Amino acid sequence: MKKVISSIDGKIIKAVSMQRKTYLIKLSKELSVQEAITVLSKQKTVIYAEPNNLMRVR
Repeated sequence: MKKVISSIDGKIIKAVSMQRKTYLIKLSKELSVQEAITVLSKQKTVIYAEPNNLMRVR
């Protein structure tokens, strides 16, 4: 897991599901969400990568 996270210079914030090995990852400022998804999706050990969409209502 550390190798996968280091490939995007990210940091694990929390394990969302240990059974499914699902994690919330904070990205570095140098990498966009779409770039991180592209890099992670190419990893053999990653099943899927998707953004954690947050919306603000004004």
